[in-house]
Amino acid sequence: MFALAFVLASGLTGSGCLNARPYQCGDGTDCVRGGVSGRCEANGRCSFPSGACPSGWAYHDPDGPFDEMCVGDDANVDAGTDVGLDAPDGIQLQLLAILIQGYDGSVADDGWRVLARTRGTSTWTEIEETSPPSSNCDRGLWADCCGADDPDGLPELLVRCWHRPYVVRLTRVDDGLLGLTPLQLESGAANTDEALVTWFDGDGDGDLDVVRGHPDLAFHTNTGGAFTLQAPLASGEHGMAAGNWDNDPAPELAVAGEAGVRVLERGDGSWSESYVVDTTDLGVKNVMWCDHRGDPHPELVAASSGSLRMFANRGQGTAGQWLDTAAPLTLAGATGDSRLPMACVDVDGDGGQDVVFRGGGGVYVVPHGGASTVEIGSTLYVRWLELADVDDDGRPDLVTAMDAPRRVEVWRNTSQPGAVSFASPTIIATTSDLPLGVAITSVVLPRR
Repeated sequence: MFALAFVLASGLTGSGCLNARPYQCGDGTDCVRGGVSGRCEANGRCSFPSGACPSGWAYHDPDGPFDEMCVGDDANVDAGTDVGLDAPDGIQLQLLAILIQGYDGSVADDGWRVLARTRGTSTWTEIEETSPPSSNCDRGLWADCCGADDPDGLPELLVRCWHRPYVVRLTRVDDGLLGLTPLQLESGAANTDEALVTWFDGDGDGDLDVVRGHPDLAFHTNTGGAFTLQAPLASGEHGMAAGNWDNDPAPELAVAGEAGVRVLERGDGSWSESYVVDTTDLGVKNVMWCDHRGDPHPELVAASSGSLRMFANRGQGTAGQWLDTAAPLTLAGATGDSRLPMACVDVDGDGGQDVVFRGGGGVYVVPHGGASTVEIGSTLYVRWLELADVDDDGRPDLVTAMDAPRRVEVWRNTSQPGAVSFASPTIIATTSDLPLGVAITSVVLPRR
């Protein structure tokens, strides 16, 4: 790994804040609490006398996984790369991937980093990687791509880098995780700068395939964890999103590119069924399905540098077309970024799907059922955003990859039904190179 790949933030306090690596002692003189001397254990944590522990000693580790644990009861966790403590249904983890720029000349960071925390704690620990990447990367998506072919049941991370997509795999080592050598899906200098990538079961075999959108729209079919590039379906495509506009057993693929916005259906397997949604704005490069009206048929949200629009789902097909293409709802004007980050999630807990997006230097929420926006913050240098419950209170928090300065932040969700609000951000991590993306997932490691 490159030295000083990133530095975890320190000095964070307050409810819900995410803290740095736990303090590690050097010797017994470092362990004094309320005037009582303790001792420095072999794992670098302080312990103090405790009549409740058979060993007579208990850890004091407020920012780490050992706090109040009896010395001698900690065989399933250590101070190194292990993450996670036993819970009734296994080890409950949350994984955070940071996607990092690497072509600005410094290359102080690798192309991505993966952090993990145990649910119920606020400590993020970096997962060691066997062969870390050096490519410039900016987008990532977690999914369990291989089902029964993945005995660990761990999710894979699909990463879009400057020249090619990768699949990042993890393996379990005792109670910790280790990043394996990533799968490079393409070689050569195929420029994917304009393309998004996504997981999608394009052939219906139960394994998630990879779809990439530049220099053309093509599948990497997945057979038991082995990926094979197929002949392209179309050229000049960029963004794509998997969804199901008609609630039949087969999902559809919305694509956006030089020919406008279309929806492709698998049909006989050739993906030859194509329905034009919009050709008035050929700058659309990002699309997203979202049941914004709650009916429950998903709408299609299309983003370009000129606008963010939503095409309503009528709930029935007309000549195969389920979307109202004549009267899209404008959610935002000029955004300044045709690949602007956006998400579909119930922000305020009222049961409806809201649209969250970055545009014009700010982050905004469009509550479900309307077109009015709630500003979360303005004059921000947000490169990408993700929503996930980071403080374990049941509400999706906003996690952002930021520039100036370069860092990853979390904005705690303080919303109530009908009232969207977020607390001021706190820092999860800082990076030397520019963080261009974040991706979060949760996983439960079964007991061993």
